[in-house]
Amino acid sequence: MKGATVIRTLVILAVVGSASSGAVAAIPEDAARFSKDQFDAYCRFSNFISDEKTLKRYRGEARAARAFARAEKMKKKDLLRLVEVGKTVGNCTAFKPIWEQRLKTELAAIAKLGDVVMLFDEQAFEARIDWSEVNVSNTAHVIVWVSWKFADLRFVEEESALVGAAVIKAIPAVGTLSISSHKGKKKRMVFEAKVYGSNLHHVDSAQAGVFSKTRYWRFFENIRFHRVLRRKLRDGETLIAGAKTEPKPEDQAQN
Repeated sequence: MKGATVIRTLVILAVVGSASSGAVAAIPEDAARFSKDQFDAYCRFSNFISDEKTLKRYRGEARAARAFARAEKMKKKDLLRLVEVGKTVGNCTAFKPIWEQRLKTELAAIAKLGDVVMLFDEQAFEARIDWSEVNVSNTAHVIVWVSWKFADLRFVEEESALVGAAVIKAIPAVGTLSISSHKGKKKRMVFEAKVYGSNLHHVDSAQAGVFSKTRYWRFFENIRFHRVLRRKLRDGETLIAGAKTEPKPEDQAQN
């Protein structure tokens, strides 16, 4: 009980401090690292007991928790622990700014990885990441977007892997990561793809230089390279396997 009291006290102090400074409140790591299933269960239970009819039907939150846990095939103590941790954050929408701050921190950490990819500038890449956002409107499937300025076709797989590793470290509850790269003042789309969070658990930033092209790239879907890039490709360059390509005029002539 003393430990729980200390945690609640720290959370209250963090919230008060953030309210005056405009910063995002610090929360226990257990809450920030909710898995996809844990976050969804916490949110659904919160909605479940927020209905007065539910509490009236089960004669209180304790019995409602027992019924919910039984329906979800969970142990009641596990559910109550989940709720205890979740309440240190608040409602489900309160996770959004916290996760977005964690995401920015992990993306910034790419610059400090060292030389994990040969002939690639990790610091310069981190500086090119210019947009990220987290969507928790569907608690069963959290969506994360990350976008960066395009620089070199040779390292699209490595850049994707580095971003994916940062996202899963910041937000283990992510359902889908959608990535994109753009170029020019008008930010014309060059490349885009998506990957499910369940696959991101296998991505290790320290191994990005070894496995990005051979293993990690297989996790990405809906890979697309836009015309603005395809027109710039020089002879001898090839698009990455799995991406949409256009036949060269000479190939069409041979056919």
